[in-house]
Amino acid sequence: MKTQDKSSFIHTENFILVDKEGHIRGVYNGTLPVDVERLHRHIDILRKES
Repeated sequence: MKTQDKSSFIHTENFILVDKEGHIRGVYNGTLPVDVERLHRHIDILRKES
């Protein structure tokens, strides 16, 4: 996301898991431990699918 100040950058707390074909596999809130654990599990599942 851009701002008026070119040196600034706005970001969210979200992580998006994308597979090698570019499909979004999940969206996770990086500030919630339960979501971070779920992201790790889903990464493992995605690795096994490859």
